[in-house]
Amino acid sequence: MNRFLSWLREPVDGASLAVFRIAFGGILLWDAFRYWPRIQHLFLDGLENPGGGFQFKYFGWEWVPALPGNGMYILFAVIGLASLGIMLGLFYRTACLVFLIAFSWQFFIEQANYLNHFYLVMLYGICLLMVPADQVWSLRRGERNDWIPRWSLLGLLIMTEIVLLYAGLVKMNSDWLSGWPLTFWFSSRAEEHPLMAPLLTAPDFAIFGAWFSMSLHLLGAPLLFFKKTRLIVFCFYAIFHLSNATLFSIGIFPWMTLCATTLFFDPGWPRRWLGRVTGSFQLGTRPARIELSWEKPLMVLFGIFLLYNILMPMRPLVYPGTVAWTEEGHRFSWRMKLRDKDARVEFQVLDPDTGKKWRVNPAIWLTRRQFEKMPTRPDMILQFAHHLDKVWQAKYRVSDPVVTAQTMCSLNFRELAMLVDPERDLSEIPRSLKSADWILPLDPALQPGHYLQYE
Repeated sequence: MNRFLSWLREPVDGASLAVFRIAFGGILLWDAFRYWPRIQHLFLDGLENPGGGFQFKYFGWEWVPALPGNGMYILFAVIGLASLGIMLGLFYRTACLVFLIAFSWQFFIEQANYLNHFYLVMLYGICLLMVPADQVWSLRRGERNDWIPRWSLLGLLIMTEIVLLYAGLVKMNSDWLSGWPLTFWFSSRAEEHPLMAPLLTAPDFAIFGAWFSMSLHLLGAPLLFFKKTRLIVFCFYAIFHLSNATLFSIGIFPWMTLCATTLFFDPGWPRRWLGRVTGSFQLGTRPARIELSWEKPLMVLFGIFLLYNILMPMRPLVYPGTVAWTEEGHRFSWRMKLRDKDARVEFQVLDPDTGKKWRVNPAIWLTRRQFEKMPTRPDMILQFAHHLDKVWQAKYRVSDPVVTAQTMCSLNFRELAMLVDPERDLSEIPRSLKSADWILPLDPALQPGHYLQYE
């Protein structure tokens, strides 16, 4: 154990970690500007629906509000400034902490805005907060060191490896390996990309893409640790991420992940590349060890953090049924681009005392994004039912409304099927992490792609 701990604390060149810090900060600075025109739609329009302010919330994070007035714009300005601080290595720890708080705040405000790469940004933000990524090429005040302890780099490598491996493991399902939903996605994008159209519409190309992406993550990700296979695997990942960025609207995810993948190369690779351009290769004398404040507690915290990231994506294993259908355990599990869902929902509110009924079309109550996401996600259906319950009690003086939902859903172009029990009073069902018995199981007789034959 002592030898292992000594190995973890051995000094390594901090150049590659500095490059990741600069890239991470730059990407998030750009992303903050990119989202600026969309703040009203994503965060504030939901507060202006007919039933009063309403936003979908993550379980346990219902207390996080949208900031009033210009607060959301100020929040994104803070995210941008903190990203700049991270990129420059200026007031680095403070910048990381401020960024993490501000970015997490906007993340937890609205569940309908969930994206895997937002979650990944938060995880990398935690990593950067714990490691000395400002030692090289930064505006850091005070003494700087070209060297960092090995554990600070290894932690980021393991974090990235966890994401890549789980992204491959979750693809081991019959829908994905039979080419769904890729078959539809590829063919629907052929017109937008005429040069790629012959490939995108070729028979079985979607199946090839499905198996290739799964194999790349399951086999390629571990091979990034080995020098002989690292470059070729990185090239495959570059092709994979560039293709995703071209075909799909997935924001900063491919760029951030590709930058993280460069960490698998020798820690000094940026310095050598720079040396070839400038003609100089400057690296301070390697110390026997690096002395960091709070190093042992940080190592323990990092270990606990990595254990959390290993266990969190395993949640779907404890839930019955098809995860892509029930959505139980879907988020925070790296189940990226695995399903295409289409749903139709209508709510009914009943006054049991008078027998009066109201049919509610959620499209006029929600923002476009909220309405796109809610009908396919049972937990969000339940939240909206609870909201209707509160509105009918307050506005229509119905003492105990009965709220039900008629929801027909298609998963990966199967025929439409009932998603939630239409007889259950959703207003009486509390939110919970337990498996929901009011979500109806997916009929195994329904096959992906069949629904397209009737359109």
